[in-house]
Amino acid sequence: METFEYKGKQRKRKNVVITLDPELVKKARKLGLNISKICENTLIQAVKALEQVFDENKGGNLGTVGSGLVRGGGI
Repeated sequence: METFEYKGKQRKRKNVVITLDPELVKKARKLGLNISKICENTLIQAVKALEQVFDENKGGNLGTVGSGLVRGGGI
């Protein structure tokens, strides 16, 4: 199993299934992009940003913060 570093710690990788627009995948492959790595890096950035918001709000009610990031939404 592959590992990666997050927050200075080595972590194991987990296989997941994501659904992407087929044309986007085709273009990304044509350009030689590593879709998995791009998704992972973007997810790390999103998690860090939301963790910062949670820290600033001390875990309080965030209302709609991050609502565009969950089912049916997007960045």
